[in-house]
Amino acid sequence: MLKINNHFVCGEHEGKLRFMKDDNGKNVNKAFPGQAVHVSGFKSFPDVGSPLYVVDDHREAQMIVDTLKKRAK
Repeated sequence: MLKINNHFVCGEHEGKLRFMKDDNGKNVNKAFPGQAVHVSGFKSFPDVGSPLYVVDDHREAQMIVDTLKKRAK
């Protein structure tokens, strides 16, 4: 489940979820797998279709992103 203030990794990008809106434009506090939501909190934009993973904290997100960037080189 995706909730407000979760830290996440999407492709080689990470962020902290600030707000979510459902497909009707209504603000929601949590989203379940398969539910379409618009999320805010990316520091930069990932490629379209990149999976989004929730992580425990900013440090873990940064470690994953750094590892993915090293592998890409």
